[in-house]
Amino acid sequence: MKRLFVLLAFCCLVGCVGETKVVEDTNGPLSLEDWKVMDVSSKYELETFDRLKLAMPKLKNDKVWEKFMRKVVVPARRIDIPTEY
Repeated sequence: MKRLFVLLAFCCLVGCVGETKVVEDTNGPLSLEDWKVMDVSSKYELETFDRLKLAMPKLKNDKVWEKFMRKVVVPARRIDIPTEY
């Protein structure tokens, strides 16, 4: 019985380590760190990108936004949504 309790406690501890952060505010500015841990279902929506622009005003510049997309968003999307060509 004691072994079972220790095993359950260990499994709970290990399971808690891998939890992802849930971003609560869905209308305010969104930091890059919060964006990186978001669920894929909402991570690539236009509203989410607008929230990133609120947090980082420099992204409102079209050239800076294109560079950000190439260097940050596209590589993250390749990891989150792999496609085989």
